Amino acid sequence: MAQSYSIRRLGSTMGAQAYSQLVTVGVQLASVPLLIAFWGADRYGGWLVLAAIPIYLTLSDFGFTFIAKNEMVMQAVSGRHEGMLRTYHSVFALLSLVGVALVAVLGMGIWLAPLDSIFALGPITQSQARLVLSLLMVNVVATQFFLLYCAGVRAAGRPAAEVLWGATGKLLEAVAIVVGASLSSNVVVAAAGSLAARLVCMACLAFWLNRIAPALPLSYRQADRNEVRRLFSPSISYMLVSLSNAVMIQGPVIILGMVATPVAVVTFATTRTLTRMGTSAANLINFSFSPEYSRLWGAQNWNGFLRLEKLHLIIGAAGIVVYALGLALLGDWIMRLWTHGVVPAEQPFFGLMIAAVAAEMAWAALFTPIAAINRHMKVSNLFGALSIVAIIACYMLAIVGGISAVGAAIVVVHAIMLGYIIVWANPFRLHRPHPDD
Repeated sequence: MAQSYSIRRLGSTMGAQAYSQLVTVGVQLASVPLLIAFWGADRYGGWLVLAAIPIYLTLSDFGFTFIAKNEMVMQAVSGRHEGMLRTYHSVFALLSLVGVALVAVLGMGIWLAPLDSIFALGPITQSQARLVLSLLMVNVVATQFFLLYCAGVRAAGRPAAEVLWGATGKLLEAVAIVVGASLSSNVVVAAAGSLAARLVCMACLAFWLNRIAPALPLSYRQADRNEVRRLFSPSISYMLVSLSNAVMIQGPVIILGMVATPVAVVTFATTRTLTRMGTSAANLINFSFSPEYSRLWGAQNWNGFLRLEKLHLIIGAAGIVVYALGLALLGDWIMRLWTHGVVPAEQPFFGLMIAAVAAEMAWAALFTPIAAINRHMKVSNLFGALSIVAIIACYMLAIVGGISAVGAAIVVVHAIMLGYIIVWANPFRLHRPHPDD
């Protein structure tokens, strides 16, 4: 019965992840034409510039809540209620300190910097820009607390509900921004609407969580300095994964913009967008398996953990084969259809990007069980170091070899990550606990 229940819950979480992906794609596709229609291209361009850094900070998650939810699930299933509350309250205290510091430091910079001289804001005035950035930065902090409530939902045994709440929060924010744009050309209205939607959604989530899990009150009562120290390093290390991914995705575009032609930049960015659809599909699977890994590890169900790994890797391997063969056979046709013949699947660059994404999908699947039990630090740190080296190499390679040389560098990074996990951090060893990690 326990195994079938786990499978049902896994299926529910996958369904919720599919909804989350639909929300993400739908928001991206629908909001752009609507905001351009309401604001015009110049005002929308200024909004994008202002929203870029706060939105990225929101997506990066700081790493704190990811580590907290893993710890809390493992503690919940092993009956360590006091430990779960200590983690919950300690991360709450940590987020409070980081949030105050972030708002204070960045708020000072926002109100002192000559924003209209630094950025091309179009018709957005400097006073409007300062208000928008201030509201969006407060939204960043509010989102971290929202994610901590989501960690409580996962610890209460509702991983699918956690994903549904997170996706719905994103959807309501996007709707509020569009409604604000339809009501006023002042971008401050949209920023205020976005923050209001996040706060309302968080209040509803807090009320619902208190109803289903009254034993999980969020306060500072059990906050512990030693617990904060214990969680801080793995949190920062996990955040490196998000930052390194951003470097690997956006860095080559910036470099090519410096040393290559605009056509090369368009070819690289378009090809990357299409090929990384495999990563998006893999993430749907990986994120669905993650809470089950934490639950089984906390319950010390090593055999169940190992069986789940095998199932996960079978699904992942099948997905990689379908993805690689599909793009190898249909990639050029898809590219020409999608870009109206402007951007073909240029070889060998297109093949290199398929290989890079396939390797990334493979090591990300192997990384999932490691990250789900917070034993990811060595792998995360390696990826961070490799991403920096890769960007330096891309600059030199782009000059002499163009986009194909850049693609080869990206392949090497993900191949090294895959090899490292297989040889040194193989998740199949995790079913035999080793206390030195």
